[in-house]
Amino acid sequence: MTEPLLGEFKVFQLNERALCAANPGKYVLIKGQDIIGTYGKQYDAISEAYTRFGNVPFFIKRIASQ
Repeated sequence: MTEPLLGEFKVFQLNERALCAANPGKYVLIKGQDIIGTYGKQYDAISEAYTRFGNVPFFIKRIASQ
């Protein structure tokens, strides 16, 4: 059994340095192996996820500066 969103978390980890450099303080939306986008507000990321994918699991995380 795989953990839900483990793949998305790994995508975040692989891209964390670049995301932090380009988008500190924003929220990233990841679905599957794809970084969908970054958003200034968490609500905007959630809204985009529901619009694109519906009521299914998706990964949103605040990008903290390193």
